[in-house]
Amino acid sequence: MGQDIIKLKFENLHVINQQKVRVDLFLDWIDGAERPKPDVVWSFLLRKDVFPFIEQQAGLPWLRIKKSNNLILMDSFSELTDQKFISKKEGWAFCCNYNDIDHSPLFEDEFDCQGLLNLSEIEHCYKVFFDYINKEYPSKKILFLHFPTKLDQRQLFKDRGVAIKNALEKLSLANKSIINVHVPDEKVSPYEEDDFPYHFGRETYLHFVKEINQALDANN
Repeated sequence: MGQDIIKLKFENLHVINQQKVRVDLFLDWIDGAERPKPDVVWSFLLRKDVFPFIEQQAGLPWLRIKKSNNLILMDSFSELTDQKFISKKEGWAFCCNYNDIDHSPLFEDEFDCQGLLNLSEIEHCYKVFFDYINKEYPSKKILFLHFPTKLDQRQLFKDRGVAIKNALEKLSLANKSIINVHVPDEKVSPYEEDDFPYHFGRETYLHFVKEINQALDANN
């Protein structure tokens, strides 16, 4: 979603993309934890198009940024849906959606699934993460896009969406660099070409752009 909105909102912008990097794992990695080994994960991926995002977890392109533009844009998808898998032999971890993986006996022998980011840890992990961002990129606004859960029929993810929203609204009261961007359910439309609940119609993205413009105007 973030990429689609960037294309609609910004022109001639150099984007440092970092996807499927859950904030708790990011914090572990910058604290010195061993990063994923993409070549090991490759053979277990059902969706090979996810592989570049495993490489991003290993490379962490944000750490190579010496300066940024005025905005840092991120969304809630990884904390909402990505699960953590740990190598039983070596201790390093990666994250992706559960269904991205072929959960074969060999995979189960090599990796332990630790599931979604615990709801009780979400606020703390975001706080530490944003403290890091504020230190590394002072005075930069952070546009935080909340993935709509309207199209997802699973209560688990609706509850997670609410928990993330509540955590970010609380954090933004103390951290004025955070700008929360929501789209109301009545403005959320499904993508025309598939039924994945986190693919949305163009009108949804256009409404996000409208909300971003209003939020930025209000924060100038």
